[in-house]
Amino acid sequence: VSGTTTTVNSTTTTVDDPVFTIGGDTAPGSDDNKDRGIEFRYHTGSAAAIGFFGFDDSTGKFTALTAASNSSEVFSGTAMPAIFGNIEGAAVTGTSFTIGSASINEAELETIDGVTAGTAAASKALVLDGNKDIAGIRNITLDQDANIVWSSGMTINDDSSSNAAYINLASGDALYLQDGGTTNMSIAASGAITMQAGDLTLGTGADSDNGIKFNGHGASYYIGFNQNDDYMYLGKGTTIGSLPGIVVGNQANIGIGVIPSTQINIRNVQNNPVITDNNARYGQVNNLFWHKTSAAYTSAAYAGYFVANVDTTNTQNWTNAVGLRGVYARANVTAQAGGSAAAITGMAGMYIASNTIDTSGSTDATVTNNYGLYVENQTVGTNDYGVYIAGGATHGLWVDSGSSRFDGTTGLGVAPSDNYTAHV
Repeated sequence: VSGTTTTVNSTTTTVDDPVFTIGGDTAPGSDDNKDRGIEFRYHTGSAAAIGFFGFDDSTGKFTALTAASNSSEVFSGTAMPAIFGNIEGAAVTGTSFTIGSASINEAELETIDGVTAGTAAASKALVLDGNKDIAGIRNITLDQDANIVWSSGMTINDDSSSNAAYINLASGDALYLQDGGTTNMSIAASGAITMQAGDLTLGTGADSDNGIKFNGHGASYYIGFNQNDDYMYLGKGTTIGSLPGIVVGNQANIGIGVIPSTQINIRNVQNNPVITDNNARYGQVNNLFWHKTSAAYTSAAYAGYFVANVDTTNTQNWTNAVGLRGVYARANVTAQAGGSAAAITGMAGMYIASNTIDTSGSTDATVTNNYGLYVENQTVGTNDYGVYIAGGATHGLWVDSGSSRFDGTTGLGVAPSDNYTAHV
């Protein structure tokens, strides 16, 4: 059959030739820019329409269209959905595809394009390597109440209800901080912290209190820095600076029970000063022991050693009658409030007890000269006094018993001129 138009009106058409050739019975000599394929008619349910599937000459691709229009054998229209079994090809091109109820678009496919197992890359999916490892991750952000669980039993839990995160260790386990394989710090499941090396630094230098607090049974204690005065405190309480025990000032001055103003200040602060028994009370006790096992000891041992110094930068006179005092001691009775006033039988600014020798040993020590008070020769002043008593309302000096001896010139009521001078 030869001609420009051939129409076959048949309900059923069968062609034995297994291959249809369209586009001419001879090889074309040039591109006529026309599509090749099958045009078909169908009804959308509301209107008649044309469809097409075949070769799109402009794109060089197989195309299927609905709602198509034919302009000089060049088709345009809406891309037709298709149903296939298996599809094989070198590449699939499109903006998205759907498998079952899952749809994935181009941007989502980009996250798995070019992924290297075991290596994290920007805007790419993470794929573990054969050892279940991955490298190159920067930050990981978890939602509130997230949990991280290890097969060993260790967990990290976020608890939004208490605004806290918890690290839970299996019994006997510990956390280790290492530098190049060397452990510098460990935290045991029991709560014990061990630092093998390095310093523990609290604070950044800003104005804020920094310290360590201890919640004891029935009492709390602290060691810390108080930003109000730049002092270091060790004391009792929950607030740094309350009830100070030992205070180190910013000039290396030390206070015991009190804020230091000079080099060392000591105050005995008792939480409960009520005396309920007849035992002695001590504000400070220095009870020291020494021994020497070879050669005689030619120096001296001091239970307490006090020196008041005027340093080399001083430029002014000191006009107090006794402006420099190596030891200052006094007893004091504060104002009595309520009840009957206390009657104190006796009190002493300085009380020197009798020196003793423990005679319970197999060999008792001996003492050649025993002094209750020993004053060295005073020679640095215009007037030098070994002992000066400013006075007493009853007696300036009272020797209760025993003999009294005065060597050298001695004056009673008048300046001495010879070995003994008395003025009555």
